[in-house]
Amino acid sequence: MKCEICQNDYPSHYYFTTPKICTNCFNNLSTEQKDYYYSLMNVSKPYQSEFGYRIGFGLRFLAYLIDTILFAIVFIAILVFTGDFEWIKENIIGFESLQNPALLKELTSRLTILTLILTPIYWSTEIFLSASPGKMVLNIMIANANRTQAQITTLLFRFLVKHITYLFSLLSFITSIVYFEAIGNIAGMIIVLGFLSTLGVKRQALHDYICKTAVFKKTDILDSELI
Repeated sequence: MKCEICQNDYPSHYYFTTPKICTNCFNNLSTEQKDYYYSLMNVSKPYQSEFGYRIGFGLRFLAYLIDTILFAIVFIAILVFTGDFEWIKENIIGFESLQNPALLKELTSRLTILTLILTPIYWSTEIFLSASPGKMVLNIMIANANRTQAQITTLLFRFLVKHITYLFSLLSFITSIVYFEAIGNIAGMIIVLGFLSTLGVKRQALHDYICKTAVFKKTDILDSELI
């Protein structure tokens, strides 16, 4: 059997949503096109819309909390391993210590360098494995908005948009231009507020809208190789 859109051959009707369109191609159609084909087949639309497969605010926020805790554990462990934690205990004693410009500069430098190194390493799993460690714990992952597996280029672009604050912080650290830090903070605030859009019907954060991605249960991801 051949799909009239992708022209791929399939062994049975099992791979088709309509008599002539395979499930993968059908899932790429717009809502209006899907409704049209359902009307031609004289059947009711499935109970769950495509948006219904997406993970909304609650579970995604829980994944973020898990990631925050795991990141903090790794961060502190590295501080202990490198000896920076001992340095902080010996030199930062109370609020008065932070009023010493030299100590404050040294503390900021140590923490900033570690943050700039650890951040891309920790979150790179969203590029190479389509999920952060927190998402992995909850068995959810990033995919294209149509539920197909996202290409690494898409995941990389999503990473850059989501962590735009990090990019500007890195530029600020390298160039010592404070304006980059300010721009990054504003952009980061927009991304954070944009996460609230996961409360909407489409269940996409701002960076998902930009990159045409969403988060799904791992078992609901379609095989993009068949498209």
